[in-house]
Amino acid sequence: DEAALEALFWRIVQTDHEDLVVQYGADLDVGSHASGFGQGDEAGGAMAGAWDLRRLASHPDSLLRHVARPTPSQPAGVPGVSSPWLYVGMCYGAFCWHVEDLWMYSCNYMHEGSPKTWYTVPGVAAARFERAARALLPSLFARAPDLLFQLVAMLSPSDLKASGVPVYRLTQRPREFVITFPRAYHAGFSHGFNVAEAVNFAAPNWLPFGRNAALCARAHGRTPP
Repeated sequence: DEAALEALFWRIVQTDHEDLVVQYGADLDVGSHASGFGQGDEAGGAMAGAWDLRRLASHPDSLLRHVARPTPSQPAGVPGVSSPWLYVGMCYGAFCWHVEDLWMYSCNYMHEGSPKTWYTVPGVAAARFERAARALLPSLFARAPDLLFQLVAMLSPSDLKASGVPVYRLTQRPREFVITFPRAYHAGFSHGFNVAEAVNFAAPNWLPFGRNAALCARAHGRTPP
């Protein structure tokens, strides 16, 4: 039952007397592993080829075609940015709250398996989310002011909503895409074994977000990606 799985997930996350170890095959470079869309022209016919995420960075409207060109040392471009990453999840394999590098868009496609629950905060509420996170986890932020850059903070939607942060929820199933927008924080977990593939992309309207993301990274003592 999806609702019961979700309730149990947050009970485990929010208590300190239950331990659960899961494995998550995350950030697997399709260039050195494999793409769920197949290899070369075998990608399941014309429809699969048209939706192949490996083609997104080179789209005529993609800004990444100018900055993430393949090189002899990186023939597939920049993994995760101009070429997709593969994700192999299991029950409660989770991704903590984060925004994409340089606040780019992202596109995630689930090839097969169990559903994945996503939570997201729209970009217009990102500052509210960051203030709420600091208020909810003061000791952690005192030790690590750049905590949100580390992809290790998990905050429940109910706590965020109680702090005035708008949180939206969706369930992704096989053969469905999820698009995240610039500076939209997102987190989630898998309900069981699944295989997904994701890549970043940058449309022209992303440029102001990219500039502000670089300034934010420098303000936290980090070199922009």
